[in-house]
Amino acid sequence: MRNYQWGGWESNRIGTAELIELCRRAGAMPMLCVNFLGDGHRRFARMPGGSRAGDAGEAADWVSYCNDPDDPLRRAHGATTPYGVKLWQIGNETSYGDEGFTRTEAIAHTLDFARAMRARDPSIELIGWGDRGRSDDPSLWAGEMLRRAGEHLDYIAIHMMQQLPRRPDSVLHGRTYQHDPARAWAELLEISGGIEDRLSELEEVIALNRSNVGIAVTEGHLSLAPHNTNPILEEWLTGVYHARALNTYQRHGARVKIATAADFNGARWTVVAVRQQVPRGISYLTPAGSVMRLFRRHGGQHAVAVSGVPSDLDIAASRTGERLFLHVANLRFRDSVEVTFTVE
Repeated sequence: MRNYQWGGWESNRIGTAELIELCRRAGAMPMLCVNFLGDGHRRFARMPGGSRAGDAGEAADWVSYCNDPDDPLRRAHGATTPYGVKLWQIGNETSYGDEGFTRTEAIAHTLDFARAMRARDPSIELIGWGDRGRSDDPSLWAGEMLRRAGEHLDYIAIHMMQQLPRRPDSVLHGRTYQHDPARAWAELLEISGGIEDRLSELEEVIALNRSNVGIAVTEGHLSLAPHNTNPILEEWLTGVYHARALNTYQRHGARVKIATAADFNGARWTVVAVRQQVPRGISYLTPAGSVMRLFRRHGGQHAVAVSGVPSDLDIAASRTGERLFLHVANLRFRDSVEVTFTVE
């Protein structure tokens, strides 16, 4: 079918079964995002060949397909065992742009979708949209979403990829950074502070609503020009940004339950964790993917407070039993930092 969002043709060779198999091999938990009436963009309901705007019934049918032991369609496809998908996001970037749902409309439809989906499997965990974006409604949607639909939601979602250069004469565009990598490093550190600001803002909204929902940063990457293809994202200059980003998420782990530093994979985009070389078929991790792998392999189950950190280091800590993990980012561009540490 025609892909009206990104262009080109979609073969649908990768579907639910293939995604679940990939997750099982990788030891990952799948998260599915349902078509939320095209996020309110009316053009998707009037496409050649029929509507591309999925309704609550379609979302509920997908829950049954994945989780109902007796679902006839999945069994007809050869999968007799349920997939057991627990995480489901309702809508994606619903607040971005002025052509889609208003906040009020999005909340009303979120209630419809949540009720229909939970009727098929009450054990699923639902993620509602809480970011900002519309020009006529600039504040976070999370507060009202939680007030009206919070009893149906386990997480509130925002995206974190609009972390942009702050200097008018920024070198973080095209290949300009190559002429002054130290300046690029400094700018990347400046940008990384925006992650803390956004998380703190959302945490305050959740606290004001006395909610227990978690935060789900279901997309998050550097947004540098040219769009999605900046070469700096394939160089270790950006490692400091990604390390500091994941340290920030970890420090906010009491509330942040889902977070990412990249899209998953791609052949052209550089905002991904895995780059694929075509036609040779060689895949490799980008700096974002490499940093994410470090956190995946070396991390504890419980948070540990860190105090008295030198200004040139960014440190988060965790532990499992008696084993302590320190996640250290050196913020200096050229020099090492000598440090001693004590454990209470």
